[in-house]
Order: sequence, then C-alpha cells, then structure tokens
Amino acid sequence: MRIKSNASAGYLVSQVWDFSNYAMKDSFDDGEDLSDSGINIFPALYPLSKTQNAVALVQKWSTSYSGGGKEMDQADFIMLNEDGTYKTVFSKIPFYSKEQIRACFSDSDYAKKSHCSDEHWSVLNISIIDNSAEFYSWGFITKSYDWPSFVDKSKMKKSIDKKHYILSKTWGDKSKIQLLCENRLPLSFL
Repeated sequence: MRIKSNASAGYLVSQVWDFSNYAMKDSFDDGEDLSDSGINIFPALYPLSKTQNAVALVQKWSTSYSGGGKEMDQADFIMLNEDGTYKTVFSKIPFYSKEQIRACFSDSDYAKKSHCSDEHWSVLNISIIDNSAEFYSWGFITKSYDWPSFVDKSKMKKSIDKKHYILSKTWGDKSKIQLLCENRLPLSFL
C-alpha cells in the first residue's frame, strides 16, 4: 500500500498491491518433512533503481522434533509497478534458517555441560550497489553460524557466502533471468 499526504484530506491510500493469490514457484525440499507455515511480507522496501522498489514475500518451512526444530525461510523479491501490478525479480532466495538439536538427555548431562544443543543458523544480508546503470546490482551475502554442542561460544564457526546479481530490464525473458542467476561472482569488494 502506498500512502500520500494530502493537505486537505490528511493521508490517503494512493496504490495497493494485492498478493493474496501469490504462490511461490516450487515447494522447498531439503530431504526433510518440512511443513509450509505460509507466506508473509517482510516489512522492508528494497530499491531496484532510483524509482522502483521491491518487497520480499517470505515463505516459511518448519518442523519440530524432540529437543529441537528446524525453520527454513525463502524469499521471492517482487518489483512493485506504479499501476498496482508486480513482477518477480528474484525467486527462492534463502532468507533465514535455524536448526537446534538437543545433545543433553539427563540431569547430569545438563549439570556438566554449558551448551547442550547443536545450533545452526543463517541470515541473508543484501548489498545494493548503484553502479550508474538503469537498475542496481544486488549482492546476496549469507552469513552462517555453526555452534556445536559442548563447545564454548567463542569457538563458534562462521562462514560467509557471497553472490552477485546484476539486474536487467528483461526480467520477463526467462532465459535471461536464468543466465543472470547462473553467472554468480564473488563480492570480494564488500
């Protein structure tokens, strides 16, 4: 929803985008039995150019198991057009994940150990680069953390995965989208 300020009428709705019938392209499959927890709009605007923005529609997948659980979130980034239409720019981008597995099973385990679970999580960071082209370049930086059970937090392992996408005006051409997504470059300058 876009809201404009009007001196005589206060704030007025000037545009609405309806995502009620939006469906993610494919289901998430990592070999586990994850349940679809629905699609939500992440509360942020992501610039595509000086005049156009996108929103992230995030689909959550999750499961629970004794002493833990797993959640995997994937995002479709949707370009908002002035006329109320929208177009998918990026699809199935890993947005957030977390997993926790219990490693202590008795009172004596809990008494002896300070960290009684294996924990893994990752978070997407986005770097938007104005390279003076019609559309910005996006860097997807996924920061992952691995904290094994019975290990001090200071020894937690961290890794960073960087992918670079160059936006093109030909998003409707599926072959062009595929080519852009396969030509990933490390973002060594970030």
